[in-house]
Amino acid sequence: MADSVDPESLQKIKMRKMASRGSNPALELLSSNQAKNSQLTFKDVKYSVEERVEFTGNVQDFVSRSIAKKPIKTILHGITGSVNSGEVLAIMGPSGAGKTCLIDLLTLESKNGDSVGEVRLNGETMNKDIFTKFCATVPQQDKHWAFLTCRETVAFAADLYLDIPKEEKTARVDAVLATMGLTGCADTKVGNAFFSGLSGGQKRRLSLAIALLSNPLVLFLDEPTSGLDAAAAASIMKFLKDLAVAANIAIVCTIHQPSSAVYNGFDRVMLLSKGRIAFLGAAAEALPYFREIGHQMPPNTNPAEFMLDLVNAEFTDPESVDEVLAEWAKKEAKSDVDATRREPVVGLPTDYVHCTNCARQVATLVRRHGKLTIRDPSLYIGRMVMFINACVFFSIIYIKARDRKQTQVLARLWLTLWHIGVPASLGVVAVHTYNEEYYAIKREVKNGMLSPVSYLLANFVIQVPLIILMAMCALSISLYGIANYYGDNYFQFMLVYAINLWVYERVAQLLSVSFANPLLGMLVFLQVWFASFLFNGVLVAEDDVVWPFRVGFSILPLKWCFRSLLYLEYSDTTFSGAEIDASDSRGFTCGADNILQCYGRTGKQVLDSLGDNYQSISSANNVGKDVGIMLAIGAVFMLMHIYLLTKKTKAVKLVKSPQP
Repeated sequence: MADSVDPESLQKIKMRKMASRGSNPALELLSSNQAKNSQLTFKDVKYSVEERVEFTGNVQDFVSRSIAKKPIKTILHGITGSVNSGEVLAIMGPSGAGKTCLIDLLTLESKNGDSVGEVRLNGETMNKDIFTKFCATVPQQDKHWAFLTCRETVAFAADLYLDIPKEEKTARVDAVLATMGLTGCADTKVGNAFFSGLSGGQKRRLSLAIALLSNPLVLFLDEPTSGLDAAAAASIMKFLKDLAVAANIAIVCTIHQPSSAVYNGFDRVMLLSKGRIAFLGAAAEALPYFREIGHQMPPNTNPAEFMLDLVNAEFTDPESVDEVLAEWAKKEAKSDVDATRREPVVGLPTDYVHCTNCARQVATLVRRHGKLTIRDPSLYIGRMVMFINACVFFSIIYIKARDRKQTQVLARLWLTLWHIGVPASLGVVAVHTYNEEYYAIKREVKNGMLSPVSYLLANFVIQVPLIILMAMCALSISLYGIANYYGDNYFQFMLVYAINLWVYERVAQLLSVSFANPLLGMLVFLQVWFASFLFNGVLVAEDDVVWPFRVGFSILPLKWCFRSLLYLEYSDTTFSGAEIDASDSRGFTCGADNILQCYGRTGKQVLDSLGDNYQSISSANNVGKDVGIMLAIGAVFMLMHIYLLTKKTKAVKLVKSPQP
């Protein structure tokens, strides 16, 4: 029926409604892009999980129950409903009612358990491609790029979403900011736990602003009023109601404990309890329905609180709750109480441009993360400062190693090893930062803002020059300014060192996406680093280590980096305290000032002498081989990171069709 109306006439009708309610005129620009009606339907959806096996103290019983087929716990018991464009469907219910499970199911969130039923958008079965292109989600936790301003956050999102002229894009960004009431704080940084920025309500509205840029047919929000004061919560819900009409989109949100003002912002309400529906229909029809089945709301009571108390089995008589659920089940059995309230909408837009191409995404991400790199010290700049401080400290401690003489050969070796090991260990900081970045990217991929490939390419473009800069910070002052290292091999030394840092950076990125809790990834990173330091070829002889631990010498990078750096520093230099002597089997003799041990006159003689004690050290030029091995090790970690990040960011849980 509504589809038969001329789109321009439909748009004018909607805007007149908005104007009559005194809504923000900036919505006109947002609504001009959406004339197609939409309809989200879900029928008889069920969700179940295997029950956990609790340990009761009996090990044998615990093992037998763990091996046996676990009982199934049903969370959602056949939920049916729909929401049309121009409407807000609020899903309410007490804790444990199944609200989060239902919205996770509708948004194809990858979770354990089995989901069965039908979820359709405009008659098309919901899948990953349809969801990414036509839907958007706003999570309960507002996680944005802390060091970007409000305007920059929206502008970068527009650059990723919109393939339109710059002037139109700027106008749309301004419209979104005005619509969400963010113009006054447009130049304020988002902020995080360490420095203040936007308030909680402003961050929530910023999340909505970004979602609006994608021009979705359906917008999902998980607890949009959580953490907001009463006035802010009511304002958000009023805006969502206006937005649904103006932009002609369907909005689905979960609400935990709405105030009366918030409840009045709902078009339709779904009340859940024990994974079943207690009521579904227009918000204005809820109280008459409950009065009809014998539950009159007391005067001066919040209607939402009244309904939630009515179906809360933890604080209300469970039998009474079951009676309420049974009454609705009877009503559903008599007729399809949620039959579509207008003719079914069939077919999705075919000319729907959702985001820019890969090349433009990479360019935008390079600009965005380049700006973040400068402003956020935790990932690169902070570590550069720490590198300088730590490495200068070691060079001062080993200050006498400046002199190339026999008594300082080992000191120079250990100074090199500390310079490799300590900066590499600081990659543990990157695990936490990359973990936060991963979840931000995952949300953006889910909402169709960008592809994982674009992010990975942009990350590589930014990372390589910064790794080289980090290497220069670690070496230039401490080794070549204080410790008097061999300057002719500076660039080779620095590149080998940078490759070693790059390998540990790849380890940090892999571990950042391997664990939901970044602290676990940080602990594993330190274990990897400790193993690398142990198996560097100096602390323990490779032949003395039993299998399979001996493989650590081959698959970890520090040994190969250490061998090459020693060669580059020692090979072309000479050490006082020894003299060339062809008649000696070693090719040198010790000078008069030698006290304990003489290693040799030339750098290669010194390396051969060290190699007698340390198997991994050699006077042969293995730099090319060592670099190749380190690059191969880094490539393995990089491919594992690419695979895991791509898999996790694209992971969805499709709702299975019911068996006939």
